[in-house]
Amino acid sequence: MLMQAQLTDDSYEKAYKAGRIFFNNGDYTEAVKVYQPALDASYAPAQVDMGWMYENGKGVEKNIEKALELYNSAAEQGQSTAQYNLGILYLRGRHVNKDYEKAANYFKKSADQGHVGGLTYMGHMYFYGHGFSVDYAEAAEWYMRAVKKGSVEAAERLGWLYYEGKGVDTDFNKAIEYYQMAANKGNASAQCRLGYMYETGKGVEKNYVKAVEYYEPAAEQGNKTAQVNLGWIYAKGKGGVPVNNAKALKWLEKSAENGDRFSQSYVGWMYNTGTGISQNYEKAAYWYKKAADQGDKTAQENLQKLQRWGN
Repeated sequence: MLMQAQLTDDSYEKAYKAGRIFFNNGDYTEAVKVYQPALDASYAPAQVDMGWMYENGKGVEKNIEKALELYNSAAEQGQSTAQYNLGILYLRGRHVNKDYEKAANYFKKSADQGHVGGLTYMGHMYFYGHGFSVDYAEAAEWYMRAVKKGSVEAAERLGWLYYEGKGVDTDFNKAIEYYQMAANKGNASAQCRLGYMYETGKGVEKNYVKAVEYYEPAAEQGNKTAQVNLGWIYAKGKGGVPVNNAKALKWLEKSAENGDRFSQSYVGWMYNTGTGISQNYEKAAYWYKKAADQGDKTAQENLQKLQRWGN
């Protein structure tokens, strides 16, 4: 461990590098100790990490005021990650009053230094109309810069812009290119959107097998659209994908839990008939009622039959 007696004129930088090893390994308590010389010198990179630890209560007791003080000090020195972190806080109204103007200001400062998060969120600000009027063309420009820095989020959004023809000319090949870029990095939304393109044949030749290949990892990550679409493919058996009632139940029940009334009605039917699962009238009635309460007429009729005849 770095000892105080060994410190030289550039000790703050050495202390930061040594502390960063502990920080990256999740040993925040030790990182706090080793960072101290760098913090005493107001070394911006150490202030950012220390601010994050105070914000999240890692290695120290949570202290939002201290976190903001450190972030602001580092941001004033031009530290791009501090500027980005402050932008996130003001965008979401986390620990501070929500302020899109301040958020955009910090993101812009960060982006101007090439910070991938700053570039991505400048795109988001224009995409969602936070602090600016919605401007898809401007969003696309920021996203393109962010993608060059490796932003997965920006790649997924850029894919959507090319798919929808918003701010750029419709180009399914480019949509696939950017979706694939994000999907390869595990982005569930991009995986789901590629699955949908292959399921519907929009921009590509319809291929249910490939649709399943993309829907599966997205569904495993909790993507609701992927779960319901995957469930119906397995329930009906489409384009070379055989009926698989066990998998259909797995995904449609998750979709039912998320409130989709069609899934609720079908899952009720599966429990009612013992399709893919042991027959269970109690669970059938539960799911029928969930769907019936949302106005699903098939579920309403099936629930009445179940209550009348018990099957």
